[in-house]
Order: sequence, then structure tokens, then C-alpha cells
Amino acid sequence: VKVPVLGLFGGADQSNPPAKIKQWEDKLKELGKTNEMITYPDAPHAFFNDTRPSYRADAAKDALKRTLDWFDEYLIGSEMATPAATQGS
Repeated sequence: VKVPVLGLFGGADQSNPPAKIKQWEDKLKELGKTNEMITYPDAPHAFFNDTRPSYRADAAKDALKRTLDWFDEYLIGSEMATPAATQGS
């Protein structure tokens, strides 16, 4: 992993249990990688998809804000915006 990682998860999503998310977060921190893992407790899988019954407006709104803020901080105008930043060394 060469770029900062933002993880946005639904707490009711069975495919990404909280313990697994915590393991990812801890491992990334151990490796000195910038990351933030957010879990929306009552949100199911695909909570951001407004064409499905799983859509959760409040969680989706917060997730979008966090994503845009993350891009502003770690992507836009940074050296990570260059193709070389995502290529293997």
C-alpha cells in the first residue's frame, strides 16, 4: 500500500466484520500507513447505493463528505496525484 487508505463500512455488513476491519486498521498502522476506518453501525452492505433498499441516507451523506475531505487532504495537489505515486518501485 503506497497511498493513504480510507475504509467506509456498514456495521451490519456480514462480509466485513468489525474484528476484521480492526485487524486491517492495526496492520496498516503497524506498517506506518495512513488510514482511517469508519463503520456506520446500522448500515448494511451497499448503504451508499440509493437505488437499493440498503441505502442509508445519513451514512451515505457522511461517507461522501469524508471521501471528499480525504481526497482534498491526500490527493488533490499532493505528490500522490502523480502516476508515479501509484506505480510499483
